[in-house]
Amino acid sequence: MKSSDKVILIDADVVSHFITGGEAAVIHEIFPAHKIYILDKVHAELQNWPSNEIRTEISILLSQKKITLMNFPEDNEIIKKEYFWIKTMQFKGDG
Repeated sequence: MKSSDKVILIDADVVSHFITGGEAAVIHEIFPAHKIYILDKVHAELQNWPSNEIRTEISILLSQKKITLMNFPEDNEIIKKEYFWIKTMQFKGDG
């Protein structure tokens, strides 16, 4: 895989830290040569957070194409194993 083909997959903690830190608008500047994706499961978790700011900022990031929504890759065994490990061993939520 070429460096330009790589993507960045972010979770709910990463997004929420950028938003609460007032830096949501620059999230895409960390790796400017790569697309940043958020899984549908992460997006769903963020939509259930009590903070209106989180929900609003996620919508803005998506509409401005600073992050891209991605369906969970059910056919990717590596990601499925990592996701299962995080959920069971780290006791983390869906996002």
